Amino acid sequence: ILQAFERDGGEDSLKEPNGVFVTQDGDIYVADTGNGRILVFSPNGEFLREMPKPESPLFDDNFVYQPTSLVVDSAGRMYVIARNVNEGLMEFDENGEFKGFMGANRVSINAWQVLLRRFSTQEMLDRMEQTVPTEYSGIAIDTDGFIYVTTSTLSDSDIQSVIQSRSKDERYSPIRKLNASGTDVLQREGAFMPVGDTTYVSAVIDSSKPSGPSRLRDICVDESSFYAVLDTNRGHVFKYDDRGNLLFVFGGLSDTNGGFVTPVSLAQLEDRFLILDFGRRCLVEFQMTEYGEKIVDATLLYRNGRYEESRELWENVLQLNGNCETAYIGLGLVEYHDKNYAQAAEYFKRGQDRDNYSKAFSKYRNEVISEHFSEIIACVLILAGAFILLAAFFRLRRKYREIVEGYWSSRHREHPGKRL
Repeated sequence: ILQAFERDGGEDSLKEPNGVFVTQDGDIYVADTGNGRILVFSPNGEFLREMPKPESPLFDDNFVYQPTSLVVDSAGRMYVIARNVNEGLMEFDENGEFKGFMGANRVSINAWQVLLRRFSTQEMLDRMEQTVPTEYSGIAIDTDGFIYVTTSTLSDSDIQSVIQSRSKDERYSPIRKLNASGTDVLQREGAFMPVGDTTYVSAVIDSSKPSGPSRLRDICVDESSFYAVLDTNRGHVFKYDDRGNLLFVFGGLSDTNGGFVTPVSLAQLEDRFLILDFGRRCLVEFQMTEYGEKIVDATLLYRNGRYEESRELWENVLQLNGNCETAYIGLGLVEYHDKNYAQAAEYFKRGQDRDNYSKAFSKYRNEVISEHFSEIIACVLILAGAFILLAAFFRLRRKYREIVEGYWSSRHREHPGKRL
């Protein structure tokens, strides 16, 4: 237990700590939020050093440093989430020196805001609420040094629009994967962009039940670069693969065993998930089921090029759950790799994967055209010949009518008033 500790011959203590990170060497980094600092302890709890509020011209005089979460990479660089900091992650070097911000959210301005700013005076602009990037809520780092972050402050309308349009626009993504330069490199190849729940009640019907989209509070990532995110709105945990495909969902808000009251943090230890429930002041542990293991193993087998083994596992998953859209998408990917495009399109259709369905259907269409090219050309030539003959027939018919009408007109002029 780390609460009070000795430093410089005296005693010190933590105040409202919110985040903790343990390095591969066992050093313990603590975000001591109430005291506005980062503390580092040895594996046995001995105080090593303190990193106080950074000094930089990027901060104004009224800035209050309140770190809440952090990660440390293999080189000792530290990335910190702090309250009321919306410029991105605070980056520190291995010596604890502040280097700047990275990975700031891209600001999105709608058409109305653009029009309003275009015709506003400078005084009106000064009074306008500034459009700033949103803050990050959760952070994790994988074995390759990529940083995963979550944002829980996106508007309901933006999330709903992303779901309805199946957009992959990173500006409205509540999950990001940042490289060393702070660029978002998260793959979003699933049927929906990773946003948590894709179906929900948008209006409050029953005050005892949550409404609106998921609010992704925390994230963790495993050795395969598969990541899980925690939704504090409904207490769901969503597991995604490295391409953004949803693998499975579990959890929920409940005062019974297996449910949460106020879930705030998430971690994965091998095949177990640990959720910190602030309402109950406890950790809730979940063990992965056979169903979940098969989904994860099938996904990894496909990624490693073992397609037939992956197919077998996906078929086993469907025996456990015939409505598993993830399994249908997995089988579709296997069939697509084997160039069975018609079957792949059928699986993608059952899995509600529009993008991959379009790709498979396009390949199948080209395949059909290639196989029946000679028949298609023959039909085209026959139709073209028939069209030419019909056109010639109607031209001759029109010419014949002109000749006949001209003959009778001349006869009437030669014998006016005479019945012919």
